[in-house]
Amino acid sequence: MSPLTPEKKAATREKILTEGAKVLREAGVEGTSVEKVMKAAGLTVGGFYAHFDSKDDLIAELLARAFLESVSRPMTLPGTTPKTPKEKLRQRAKVYLSREHRDQASTGCPLPATLSGLATLGGPARKVLERGIEGMAAQAMMNLEGAPAEKRQKALAYTALIVGGLTIARALGPTPLSDEVLKACRDLAVPADAD
Repeated sequence: MSPLTPEKKAATREKILTEGAKVLREAGVEGTSVEKVMKAAGLTVGGFYAHFDSKDDLIAELLARAFLESVSRPMTLPGTTPKTPKEKLRQRAKVYLSREHRDQASTGCPLPATLSGLATLGGPARKVLERGIEGMAAQAMMNLEGAPAEKRQKALAYTALIVGGLTIARALGPTPLSDEVLKACRDLAVPADAD
């Protein structure tokens, strides 16, 4: 058996992270086992420790990957160009709180599937979660007016509302109540009469 080249090892690790992030989004922390992730990547469990020190390290890296991938998703509706900060926030809420995002868990935001499981983890995964929430809030802050402390408070509330709304909608599945939750959260995220 020939030794694993650095390039081959990097490509294998990339495959584990890409496929594992999908598993994490769909199954949550509790349902993401080393075996499931390695199987999704087309590998055996035996090769796991060549790439990660522990399952906790794997979860942290999968969460970081899922955040990175979800940040790269377009947050505007096709064919539109929001002009004002209020329009940008509204567009983000419409895209994030859409039926499509609700129904595409394997490629969407990882938070609805992972929050309850992340509460039991510490260390690296908790730090990745903090950075992810900070990043989402920072994106919202860019489109808010007011003093820095006020903008941060509003951005954190906006983030909590959209993540909570999507979490409930995904738990309900594609039902009329789920659609109502999505709409209610979109309407509250940026009210029509907002400054």
